[in-house]
Amino acid sequence: MSSPTNPIERLFWDSEFFGFGIGRVASARLTHEDASACMARARETGLRCLYFLADAGDPDSWRAAIGAGFDPIDVRIELDRTLPDVASTSLDFTIAVADDVPSLLEVARGAFRQSRFFRDGRFPAGKAEELFAVWVRRGVSADDGFTVLGSGAATRGAFVSARAAAGEGRIELFAVAPELRGRGIGPRLLDAGMSELVRRGARRVSVVTQGSNGAALRTYERAGFRTRSVGLWFHGWP
Repeated sequence: MSSPTNPIERLFWDSEFFGFGIGRVASARLTHEDASACMARARETGLRCLYFLADAGDPDSWRAAIGAGFDPIDVRIELDRTLPDVASTSLDFTIAVADDVPSLLEVARGAFRQSRFFRDGRFPAGKAEELFAVWVRRGVSADDGFTVLGSGAATRGAFVSARAAAGEGRIELFAVAPELRGRGIGPRLLDAGMSELVRRGARRVSVVTQGSNGAALRTYERAGFRTRSVGLWFHGWP
């Protein structure tokens, strides 16, 4: 079979982490011929899973992916907003340090079950949980990242991890323990995270969430975020 017009790339970090070959289609659009060729190429190169992030505005690509054996897994929504010039927040907060990691992991446990790695049962649930633990630790230790916690005992069951570089901020993780939900803590902590991004020189901030996570979407929209792009995640298992 001829090589696909839309090539695939091996994802070395994902492959090593999950313990089997994982790749990604390098385009957001596919014809049926190209989708089939991508799956065949994945088999030839020993990939067990192939990610495809489809353009949500191109239903021909969805049909091509499904026809070639890809499964629809998730809706990816990216939102963004401008940030104010001056940092300001009503919540007293602190920046997490290494000693806070165990408590952050407790909050994170079960908080990200709507992720595509949990929704696709062919990924081991334990490894999916471990993946978010890696990201939690990175949010504390990364040079360009930070994690904010409320200073009071009543707000310690929630956190926001973010990073800032070259004037651009990005929210990586946002979790609120079940017992704290509905008390307005999440929006206030999100505001604190954006305040810290402003302090670190960010002028815009973006975040990615799942289309099925209505609570997160409402929180971001109320905080002034607007949808920038929508994509559909497909997983192919050649």
